[in-house]
Amino acid sequence: MIRHISTYVEGGRTFYICKEIGAGLADGYWAFEDKMLDENGCLACRVNGLEGHHRETLGETIQSVSCQVKFDAMLAAGVDRSEAMRTTYRRELERLGVLQNG
Repeated sequence: MIRHISTYVEGGRTFYICKEIGAGLADGYWAFEDKMLDENGCLACRVNGLEGHHRETLGETIQSVSCQVKFDAMLAAGVDRSEAMRTTYRRELERLGVLQNG
């Protein structure tokens, strides 16, 4: 079961934060952007875990949304996609060993 618990707004974009309970491995938090919902507040399209910012904790979900908003803003400002990715996701890329620290 997925239940709406909060609303998060950043960069003029609205995300509905939901908690999923009872799905086993899928338990955790989701963030659905308002444009993904129909007039009844139901998902209007299929959403995978990446698109829905599905994470284990609320903090991780909010961080994922924040990074996405920043990344999209950089692309809209004309920043090269690879540079926007390096800038926005630097910490995660360093953690994964894709980028060297520093």
